[in-house]
Amino acid sequence: MKYNPTGRPVKFETTEQLETAITEYFKSCNGPLLNKKGEPCYDDNNVMILTQVKPYTMSGLARALDMARLTLISYGKKEKFYKTVLNARRLVEEYTESQLFDRNGVQGAKFSLTNNFEGWNDKQVVEHTGVTTQLIGLSDEELESKYKQLQRAKDCFVDSSPIVDIKE
Repeated sequence: MKYNPTGRPVKFETTEQLETAITEYFKSCNGPLLNKKGEPCYDDNNVMILTQVKPYTMSGLARALDMARLTLISYGKKEKFYKTVLNARRLVEEYTESQLFDRNGVQGAKFSLTNNFEGWNDKQVVEHTGVTTQLIGLSDEELESKYKQLQRAKDCFVDSSPIVDIKE
């Protein structure tokens, strides 16, 4: 293992080593397709048909690579490993996104997409434009004047919900 002067030794020195380990992880998520009797199914060429039996996850990939999930994400920021990690992340993202169409996996898929991939979020941005008025320290007459201004402004809106609710 090569010494890394900025921290821990690097786990993978070449992209080939990393690609091999990533490929092994994805293979480990597959297993034989079983028939009703629980026996493996074979295609016309007598090759066992494999199917995905375990979900692809960033945490699972990181565990298989014997590193923390954030370390794996950091590897993706290095020019040398960028494309390799990006391709693995795309495969996990594709799988996770497909789970949005499965009632049983929606919340987990949503969580993973929000936390592991950019551009997936659950935030709403609400812009508010209006007048903000400082009311603290105003006299009763000044407050009454501001209230009347707000009432007149309210009459300009189609929505008839009260803008200000003053309780005696």
